[in-house]
Amino acid sequence: MKHIFTTLFLLTALTSLLAQTPTQFGAVLQLLGEEGQTTFIDQLDGLNDSLFTDRFDGLRFSEIDLGGAQDSLFFYLGQGDIPGADSLDLFWSYNQGELESFLNSDTLSAADSSTLSTTFFSLNDNWDANYDSLNTLGELFGGFGGGELEGEVNDGDIRWDQYQGPWVQSYRDLLNSEFLPALSTGEVENDLEEVVENNIFSSMLDFEIAYGQSGNDNQFYKESYRTQSSAIRIASVPTYKQPFEFRWALNAAFFQETESLPDDMGVGLIEGINPLYYNGNAAFLYLPRFGSLGELGSFHLYTSIGIDLGTYVPSHANDHSPVEAARVGKTTGFGPEVGAGFVINYGDFSAYSYATIATGSVVNDLELNYNYDASTLNAGIRFGNAVNVMYTSGVSSWAPRAGKRTQFSRFTVGVILDELIYPGN
Repeated sequence: MKHIFTTLFLLTALTSLLAQTPTQFGAVLQLLGEEGQTTFIDQLDGLNDSLFTDRFDGLRFSEIDLGGAQDSLFFYLGQGDIPGADSLDLFWSYNQGELESFLNSDTLSAADSSTLSTTFFSLNDNWDANYDSLNTLGELFGGFGGGELEGEVNDGDIRWDQYQGPWVQSYRDLLNSEFLPALSTGEVENDLEEVVENNIFSSMLDFEIAYGQSGNDNQFYKESYRTQSSAIRIASVPTYKQPFEFRWALNAAFFQETESLPDDMGVGLIEGINPLYYNGNAAFLYLPRFGSLGELGSFHLYTSIGIDLGTYVPSHANDHSPVEAARVGKTTGFGPEVGAGFVINYGDFSAYSYATIATGSVVNDLELNYNYDASTLNAGIRFGNAVNVMYTSGVSSWAPRAGKRTQFSRFTVGVILDELIYPGN
């Protein structure tokens, strides 16, 4: 698990077993190996201890303000201007070369290499099959509306502030009754191909192919720089109308170095396309209903437990330094993730607002005990079975004292699909 494609596809694929039942999560941990299982459980214990105290960077769920993410969501909905999706073709080409280089290194078995290659090209095929629809969404973006939900979302935010006690109980119910018991089960062995085919591309899920923009403030030790990036998102889309659901997502942002950074900034990045970050996450959701809002709206608490994975991609290599010239980038961390918030179901619309906190470890070849910490604020609307729009602001860190860190604000527009193309489906 020392390369982005292994971690990004493998961990997301493994955690997607939750789409069937949370008790299968034990099988997921078995695929991580004994050391991976132990690490995950220890990190979950630590995160659980810190959720309701000031020990996690002074952040407590009871003090999270979701209103800023909601305001940003409705701001973007009112703008009606996003770039064309065709511009992301270059990103797929870049990652194809990266993946082929990795698969030719004999790091994985022939079967797992074949599965990862098939998965990548299947996702690319899904993108190609739907980017005309994505561009149509861009042209119609100003007509999405959603403003009629703003009042209900604001009312939901007020109620969320009043429901901290019920959320704590909701979280403990999910953790103790569903999630922790699953960690001691999972005797069924699954190979990567089976997991990808039957769970990532499961007919039981709805999906989205999405794109948008991400604004980023980045820190690489003494180098600070800001970028405006294109963003891509491929994910499942919960219905938000069942008490137990599942979500997984792959996110990425990239930029053209020569277009985004002044020459005098001294940031050691390669010429041309620069992926900035990759992120993958998967979680089991508990959405108990807590009353109505108006005549058509229902209020649900949002509680989730799962895995988050993030990779800071740039290498920041410096040819003038023997040490810095050897940098390869792709610093990857992963760990357990917990989410809290609320959902408003209003006719065919589902408006969701939630925060996540993840803490784990950085995977590297050095004897460095670096933590991976990540937090997000999210707000989005699912427009029936047609469109999903989502705003996310977050911070991810891979080194002490913010030595390797990115703070981002991302907005994506996605077309909802009832299936993803995959060989054999």
